[in-house]
Parts: sequence; structure tokens; C-alpha cells
Amino acid sequence: MIWPVTMNGAGHGTGEPQRGRPSRLAGLAGAPGIPAVPKVTPPPSADPDPAAARRAFAALLGEFRRTAVLVPIDPYGSFWTAEHGGVRWVCAFSDEEALAGFARARGEAGREWTYRTVLGARTGMTPHTPKWTETMEACGLSLVDRDVPDPLPTVMTAIHAVTGIDVKPAERVPDSAPDAATRLDSRWQELASEVGLRDASGEFLVIPSGGGGTSVGWVRVTDLSPRPLPSRVAAVTGSPEFVALSLDGRRLCAVTEEEDEYWIIVHTFDRPGEEIVARGTVGPT
Repeated sequence: MIWPVTMNGAGHGTGEPQRGRPSRLAGLAGAPGIPAVPKVTPPPSADPDPAAARRAFAALLGEFRRTAVLVPIDPYGSFWTAEHGGVRWVCAFSDEEALAGFARARGEAGREWTYRTVLGARTGMTPHTPKWTETMEACGLSLVDRDVPDPLPTVMTAIHAVTGIDVKPAERVPDSAPDAATRLDSRWQELASEVGLRDASGEFLVIPSGGGGTSVGWVRVTDLSPRPLPSRVAAVTGSPEFVALSLDGRRLCAVTEEEDEYWIIVHTFDRPGEEIVARGTVGPT
């Protein structure tokens, strides 16, 4: 999500999105009036074991990849970067206060700053993302990684589990009901929780909604919004339809739009690519 934020005299965000054109920022290291980024020597590790050090770094990196950060956007729509130590870095900040401190240090706290809120994993990606990624973000889903666990049910196997002629829904919600959206949201949340769709960190897989998702395939996401997912998808794409899968590739929880009702499909794969009858979601053949 991109927000233009105006820093007030104290260097804090105004709290409201502001209209305006982003400004290009100069390089951080050695910029006029700004001290160069100091060299930091990490303390010696208490554990000299290289393997342990790699594991600790991997854990730290994983935590960063799952954390939402603010990245300023330059006039060309790209992440703002600075060169230091011969490496070009993406400048990311933990919150508006940290970004405001940077603005004050540059003497630019009074102007408008435009930034994008992304997971740390996205800082290595260009913000000129495909349409399906923008659609996912508008739905409140943040891309964690295009690399997904293997093996998984193929996209067509999952689609068949959702749309096959013998499929029976775990829940049916008439679309004419005045509280249809609320009921659909509530039941999908309950069923997704019951089957353990999300892992301990809240991650799961989806086929991107809004067209073209089958050619993209499974993508790994985390849900950044507390609001129920079906209504968010419907608000963006015009339909609450989507297909979600647990990271182990076994538990599927999807929403489809039928002739006069919404279906929630819950399906379990015995092994990736192999179906079993589960929770009444697939009827007799």
C-alpha cells in the first residue's frame, strides 16, 4: 500500500494520507550535511560454531522477511535506495517515527514523503509489480515468497477439487440473504481455522484472484488485515471467489460463486495431487 505522508514540525506523520507528488531523495551515505552511515563492527559471537551462526542469521532474516516495513518511493515509482560499502541498499524503516527521524536528519521533515508498506521479503523486489500482485495487496494479502513448498497439488487439481461436478460444499450461503456477506465471512473464518489453513506464523498459499491466477500458480502469503477475507476479495475483484491451501499442500479452503448462492469448499488431499473424500466436500463418483 502506498501512502503519501507529510511530516509535521516535530517530524511526526500527520496521520492522514496527503495528496502530492513524491520527491526524489539524495544518496544517504555522505550526503551534504548528513553524516555518512557509520561502520558497525558486530560483537563477537558467543558461539563460534559457523553452523549455529548461520542458523541464527537465518532466523533473524526470516523474522525480517515476515515484518512489515516502510520503504520510501522515489519520483520514478521505485524503492528509494542508497549506496554504502559498495552495495546499493533499499532504505526501509520500522515505523513512521523511524522514517520521521530520517527526514529530520536530512532537514526535510516539512515536506511530503510517499512510502510503501511491505513485508521485509518484498524489499528485494521492484515495486513495479504485476497486476495480480497489486490485486492481492489490495485484498490485504502480502506476498511472502514466490518459492513454495514442494510437492503441492497442481493448480488444476485444486480447481477440480473446487469446481468438479461431484463437489459438495461444506457450507452454502444464499446470495439473496441480507446478511450473505457476513455469513460467508464468518463461516469461512471458522472452517479455515478448524482445518488449520494458516501455519503458526499466519502464512498460507493462494491462487491469485481477479484473473490470470491459474497461470501464476500457488503463491505464499500472509494476511495483514483482521477483516474477513471473502468480503475483501469481493470488494476488490467483484466476487468473493478464491482458493487457499495450507503450506503442507493438504488442506484446501475455498469460496465459489454459484448460480444463486455462495459455496465454501473444504477439501483434504491425502498426498499432493491425490484426493481423498473429506468433510463431505467430494461426493461419490
